[in-house]
Amino acid sequence: MRFLVFIQLMTALPAAAAPVNGIPADDCAVVVASRPSLDAVVDYVRDHPQYLYDAVYTSQNGWYAISSGLLPQLQATERLQQQKAAGLAPADAFCSSGAHLTGRIWSADTPAAAPEAGEVLMAAFDARALNRSEKCFLQAGLALAGDYTGQLDCAWGSGSQAALERWSARNFSAEPAALHAAVLAVQAYGILDDDGWTATSIDQYGVSLQLPNAKIHVVNNDEAGVTLEDDAGGLRVVLQKDSLSESIAMQEKLRKAVSGGADTPYTLRRDDLWVTSGRAGDTRFYLRSDVDGALARNFLVMSPAEAVPDRAALVIASYRAGPQSDLMPLEPGVLLDLVSAMNRLLPDDAGAGDVPQDRDVTGQPAGAGGDARASGSGFYVDAAGDVMTNHHVVGSCNSVTVDGKAADIRFVDEGFDLALIRPQAGLPTGAEPLSFSDQPVRLNADVTVAGYPLHGLIDTLNVTRGSVSALKGVGNDATRLQITAPVQAGNSGGPIVDRFGAVVGVVVSKLDGFYVADATGDLPQNINFGIRGSIAQIFASANDVSLTVSANETPIAPEDLADRLRRATVLIECF
Repeated sequence: MRFLVFIQLMTALPAAAAPVNGIPADDCAVVVASRPSLDAVVDYVRDHPQYLYDAVYTSQNGWYAISSGLLPQLQATERLQQQKAAGLAPADAFCSSGAHLTGRIWSADTPAAAPEAGEVLMAAFDARALNRSEKCFLQAGLALAGDYTGQLDCAWGSGSQAALERWSARNFSAEPAALHAAVLAVQAYGILDDDGWTATSIDQYGVSLQLPNAKIHVVNNDEAGVTLEDDAGGLRVVLQKDSLSESIAMQEKLRKAVSGGADTPYTLRRDDLWVTSGRAGDTRFYLRSDVDGALARNFLVMSPAEAVPDRAALVIASYRAGPQSDLMPLEPGVLLDLVSAMNRLLPDDAGAGDVPQDRDVTGQPAGAGGDARASGSGFYVDAAGDVMTNHHVVGSCNSVTVDGKAADIRFVDEGFDLALIRPQAGLPTGAEPLSFSDQPVRLNADVTVAGYPLHGLIDTLNVTRGSVSALKGVGNDATRLQITAPVQAGNSGGPIVDRFGAVVGVVVSKLDGFYVADATGDLPQNINFGIRGSIAQIFASANDVSLTVSANETPIAPEDLADRLRRATVLIECF
């Protein structure tokens, strides 16, 4: 480990000091401790291996200052506080400009290494390490996921924590960890970037809100009010001023309309504020009336009740009097560091230097301590136990397993990037093959993806939701479709199903990769691809494998759909 090398070097170090301290004028050194002798320095480092030691300096008073690195002076206060909250520096650490440091007698040969990525990511989530904009970003991600219904106030209170707990329980079946924040940030970034979300001020009403300006347009803007509508016609935002009596009448009319459904409507009645929210049929309504004397400023949002992601929730959460800042870009800090730590768990992309158009999302190391070289996902497609996956998941394997059981590779097609394998024991008890849709999937259709990403770090089935964002892949590839449902390394070969539970595609790749975050300090778009279900059916038919085709027109509840996917989706390991 790095601190052991440090001890060896310090033990052999002569007492003579270097003539200069080497701290740039605009930086300061994070001093984690001062000790009166080199022996005491070595003892401190041995007893505190959790810190990232960067240098040892001599001081004017004859003591030795132990540093964990440099920070820009203009950002030092905030960055050092984040390090302390994350346990990377002691509570009494401070940033020294170097005025009292007379020389540097030891420095690391290479930049300070971060703690092991797995250790960092599996630590319990602690919002205290985040700055204000990072908290706001995660709140936005939770709103888009449908878990956060509070105000986008950039303060992490009990409501934000409860929302993250719900999200983590649904996606990881666990309490919130640092990894979950990284995954949520990547998902949110992809949606926010794709939709062109920016802070928008409506000056005539003195308010601002976050809007998906790449997908929303103004229907009217006149004395009667402002109306915005997204390109698909599903999201509608209205701002207008009415008399107080008309506003109250509208609130009561909406309350009655949303009271007949299965969901209990939300109402708030105060002298200065009225709110009604609920569902009527397939539409969800939110109406807020801010009272101003005999008038009221009304803010109405309408959206599809089952919309994924929940753009309406973010619009509502961001609504406020006065201006606000954009959510993008995500500022450098702890959250982006967590994304980079997650990146270190993913494989190096051999073609990264060539900036490939799309990227295989399998091939990450299998479980710790195992002999598997890589892992991916697949799903049962027939009563014989045949499993469909990608060619690139199994094509270079000497042998494969399905959920830990030996399996045979039956058919592969490198061109389609598809494969069929079969467990030697056949279809297990309790497993349930998936049927394929009898209709081509439509643009903007809701889809759900299942698989085993980041195997070895996350050892349970991961289920995510999104929509079909394009009906062709890179270069107008008609065998592919594009989805917004997040996928990670290891998702390749997993099923993409519609809201009726029928397969409409097979996960295959993603555009760009997390390595971009390390290379540029910025996150790439969350753009993912699947092989069309019709192509998968052709591949199976060509190899005399009979698939079931479904004409089901009854939507399945998301929770029930997850249960069905759990019975069908498998972990594939390559040896």
